[in-house]
Amino acid sequence: MRAIFCSLLAIPLFLSTGTGYAQPFPIVDISVQHDEGAGMLHVSLRANDYDFAQLISNLVFTIRWQESSAATLSFGSSAWCPAPNQALPLSPSAMVVPGNGYRYRTYNAIGFTMLGDLVDDGGCEQSLLADTWIQVYSIPINNDPGGTTYEIADDQFTHDDNRAFFISLNGQGSNNEYTGSIFTIPTAVVEEPLPAPALLLMPNPTDGPVRMSLPAGTVGPVDVEVLDAAGRITMRRVIYNNSPTIDLSDLESGNYLIRVFLADEVVTTPVVVQRP
Repeated sequence: MRAIFCSLLAIPLFLSTGTGYAQPFPIVDISVQHDEGAGMLHVSLRANDYDFAQLISNLVFTIRWQESSAATLSFGSSAWCPAPNQALPLSPSAMVVPGNGYRYRTYNAIGFTMLGDLVDDGGCEQSLLADTWIQVYSIPINNDPGGTTYEIADDQFTHDDNRAFFISLNGQGSNNEYTGSIFTIPTAVVEEPLPAPALLLMPNPTDGPVRMSLPAGTVGPVDVEVLDAAGRITMRRVIYNNSPTIDLSDLESGNYLIRVFLADEVVTTPVVVQRP
């Protein structure tokens, strides 16, 4: 599976952020969550330290569950980057039962366009935001009798059979330089109320100025970045408590993210610019 990116190794190791300096690639973690009520597995990626909207050359991961369970896994799809995209198309192998007490199904994605490319050009118009879990796939579960545990496998079988978690960015990473950690979110489904957003924008959508309701106790100045749908930083500003407003009049219509650097956290909130 990993030989496919050898022809791409001439692609540079650093990506341009459009701000005049090069940015190293992130190490990417993966997680799986069992949504028992919906009968689905949700697979998420997290880019550490840096946004990434360029080419995921290859992504490999394998789900394992108990051999004693009658459950099977379907093909899977992505609401985040829906078909027919060429940036993150998912292709599963057949389920295998090697006799070690588990069933396995391996999923492989080979990207031909960048995540941030337009949908009409085969992209997703998306970005893996730094230090943020992004749900990229949902995989339906069939015939689950209950009590089945699903996890991204990192065992002797997956390593010996070249099925272990692996990611290549822009053709780089043959030595697992960008392959991060594996996380499994507990199977139990806990119904909790959604937390109130830490940052409110008014108005949203907007055709120009946006006022932010900063969390109580925020002390300025506060650094703010605006990112486009490809994850590129299009604007940087500094705001203050007495005037927490940013003017987006210079931006084209479209979907953006406002990222605010608070004292103890970074808060990201979507905003829509709509021209009259």
